[in-house]
Amino acid sequence: MILASETVNGSLGADRQWVVRNGFGFLRGVAFQPHAQTPKPESWMLKRPDLLRIAADNSTAWLVVGDVAEIIGGGNAYVYEEPGTGGDPRSITLRPGDRYDLAARVIRRADRQ
Repeated sequence: MILASETVNGSLGADRQWVVRNGFGFLRGVAFQPHAQTPKPESWMLKRPDLLRIAADNSTAWLVVGDVAEIIGGGNAYVYEEPGTGGDPRSITLRPGDRYDLAARVIRRADRQ
């Protein structure tokens, strides 16, 4: 989570909103939400449509090599894309084994048999 441009530290500020922090920026232009409970983005992410917004639940990680991330662990990960006509971003759910190209923004689903 700290490799992204922006993330949250897992605590709420005095205003009961997530405390947004700068990450190390190795994943430039990426906002990461850890501990995602649902596919709905947190309010701080809605304010950053300029960033690629991704998330993972507690038992899931994004393993990034180059521009491609593989979802590992036992839960889900999410990518948030802008909808065509306003409203909240559309969420795409990724499962373990799925890959996501962070540069091209293309999903390659794992072969689930």
